[in-house]
Amino acid sequence: IEKLNSKTIAANQNASGMSDDIKAKAAVCADLTQTQYMAYVDMIEFAAASGVVEAQASYSNLVAPTILTDESIKNPKRIEEYRAKSMRYYHSAAQSGYAPALQSLSFAYSDGYVTAKDDYAAYKYLQAYSLAVTRRTPSLDKLLIRFQSGLTPQQIASAQREAIAIYSACCRR
Repeated sequence: IEKLNSKTIAANQNASGMSDDIKAKAAVCADLTQTQYMAYVDMIEFAAASGVVEAQASYSNLVAPTILTDESIKNPKRIEEYRAKSMRYYHSAAQSGYAPALQSLSFAYSDGYVTAKDDYAAYKYLQAYSLAVTRRTPSLDKLLIRFQSGLTPQQIASAQREAIAIYSACCRR
């Protein structure tokens, strides 16, 4: 859990400058009892299943602490269900036009925790996200360069074409 949470927070800090926001949200949850936290997770599950795109795009990170436990490690099926549901929600939120889900998909493919690591897909979704944001930041540009570094020029060109199609389907309305 610690590895997942620290990588997720670091990625969010680097990509969108949200470190203060993340810290504030974490502080709100710090005093929750286990029962309260599980009720919160149930609400996130319900909201995501009901099509609330913000809940779908955040599902993986918000539910991870309850899934990636010693008890769950003994139940690989539960972890696989969590991973499949996380990816399904990411894609659903993106298809609904929620651009931050594109960034979430990019990070999912980049870090390989929720789905198989795929540098091509990570770059493709980050490129699509970069088309959707109103203002590109230097940190986003750095991530794009980092994500394309392991790809061939042909893969980069192909991913950029796919990113335009993803952006058009997702966010250009």
